[in-house]
Amino acid sequence: MKLKLLLVTMLFFASLMTIASADNGVDVIEVAVPLATEDTQEELSEEQALQLALIQAINQITHQEYTPEDSQVKPFLSRIEHYLVAFETTDDESGAAVLKARFDGVPLKQEIGMSELTDDAVVPQPIVLWLAYEPKKGAPLSLLSRRQRDTVQAAVRALGRQQGEQLILPFMDQRDRDRVTPETVITGADEILRSASERYHAARFLFGILAFDQGIWTATLEPSDGNGYLAIGESEKPAHALSQALLSALSAATQASAEKPLTARVSVAQVKSWADYQRVDHHLSSLPGVVASKALRNEGDSAQFELRLREPAETWIKSMHADELLERAEGPLAGGQGDAQFYFYLKASTRPAAVRDDRPTNPSAEAHGAD
Repeated sequence: MKLKLLLVTMLFFASLMTIASADNGVDVIEVAVPLATEDTQEELSEEQALQLALIQAINQITHQEYTPEDSQVKPFLSRIEHYLVAFETTDDESGAAVLKARFDGVPLKQEIGMSELTDDAVVPQPIVLWLAYEPKKGAPLSLLSRRQRDTVQAAVRALGRQQGEQLILPFMDQRDRDRVTPETVITGADEILRSASERYHAARFLFGILAFDQGIWTATLEPSDGNGYLAIGESEKPAHALSQALLSALSAATQASAEKPLTARVSVAQVKSWADYQRVDHHLSSLPGVVASKALRNEGDSAQFELRLREPAETWIKSMHADELLERAEGPLAGGQGDAQFYFYLKASTRPAAVRDDRPTNPSAEAHGAD
């Protein structure tokens, strides 16, 4: 009853709340969910859609695929009004009705960190699968998403569990659709796919096609770091064809990853002074999982470092979600350098009130923290 009353109230105040919260430093998580189920086209109530939206926000944070039936998320669903900032119902570009919701990420991330979701979230080596496929024989190609419930999606989830890999399917919400299309995957637009995969905090991804041709289903996948290796699977059943290709592609991706040194290139923006630079440099070298840090560049309002790690970068980065000094950014900020693997900015609250830009123009490239 409390939630229903909240829905009525927020329909009136949604636009006002959106304006009020836009610049108040709120860590806002935005999601969009369709107001009709994909399989039966049954219309969802706003209450059901908001619950699905909150679960989608939780999945973005934990990189899991929780559903309303999972007991781990039920405590969060019972407190939805605690996280909800604003929502609205609108139409997407295809004319389908969707609910767009905005959640306050600060209490949500804090409570996830104290819940049983945390253990599920710590899974190494996330890999995003960008798959253009025919949902049915002869149907136009679409992109497989985690919201779908068919044999192909089930095969991906089962194989990921079997191989001990965190295979992530994209949400394919408006944000993903604005960046990635079936044509993006078919042409192998590496930089676009790599950038889109950063949303899921994954440095690795697979991309390819599953289509019916000449009486057989054929899956072709390429690992992002597989040096052009193509994994192919063929079967009379689409799920079997994809499973064959996935096994081969994952093996190639694992081998390529094992051959790479454990390093990460990090860019930090809002570094305003030599004191800021020193604090960031020493902070990075003292982080758990970091063997040594090496300054690469220090110019403008940003600094770039190369870290030597004890673990894969995709695993290390997950420990940085609540760092006391640095805040994660999805890409380079104004004045930042755009060729790093991970981006951060120095939290303003950690900087002294008055600083002077007394940095040398060419900082030492000496590595800190090495044995």
